[in-house]
Amino acid sequence: MRVTVIPQLRKVFKAALFVNLPTTGLRVGDLAYASDTRSLYRWSGATWQSLTVYTFSGSLSNRPLAADVPIGSIYFADDEKICYINAIISGWEAFAFEASPAQVAFEASLTNFQNKPATGTMTSPDNINDGSTATEAYGSNMQYCEVAYTFGVAEVPQIVRLKRWRQFGSTSNTGGGKWKIQYHNLLTLGWSNWVTDIPIRLTEDWSDFIEEIPVYTDKIRLVITTVDGSGASGIKQLEVLS
Repeated sequence: MRVTVIPQLRKVFKAALFVNLPTTGLRVGDLAYASDTRSLYRWSGATWQSLTVYTFSGSLSNRPLAADVPIGSIYFADDEKICYINAIISGWEAFAFEASPAQVAFEASLTNFQNKPATGTMTSPDNINDGSTATEAYGSNMQYCEVAYTFGVAEVPQIVRLKRWRQFGSTSNTGGGKWKIQYHNLLTLGWSNWVTDIPIRLTEDWSDFIEEIPVYTDKIRLVITTVDGSGASGIKQLEVLS
């Protein structure tokens, strides 16, 4: 079989802004590139249709308006470590992608740890990460406090690297109690033990920071495994950081 190719002349345009691309004097198949959308277009006879999409990265504040880039465009907000796709109706939407926790993890700061009040089954769980050593959280066997790592007023979740911890005790404890610290396993989506058999602190002061094998997670739990001799295990502050 013999194929004969008959070439056709096509115009190629370039503009700094998509809105400045010509719309008259064109033929079907003419091409154009717009610098603001970082996209290539083909003239359909009535409109410029995108052949490529916008793919870029930077801070979330520099992300272009969804209406200004082609549908399907992708933007990676490197300050959040979140990838967004320009959806058809709703605009930019965050989406998941294959990456190990270590590749996207932040260092866990005290701000991340204290940004969102703790929850859980212990009484007053938010007392463990409110920054105050005046009040305490307390409970009985297998009750817990849960802390999610977040940033900003919107309490955006963060994946963090954890390496060290310390506790501020309570004189309401009489001895014999034990804690454990669990982390949210990002692979199984269950809870895994990180540090176990932690003696409950009887004095109202900080323990030393203790370093452990690093883990990557988005939240932790402090769990009572053996209740204190007083009948309730108390703790005034906890810090689990990088």
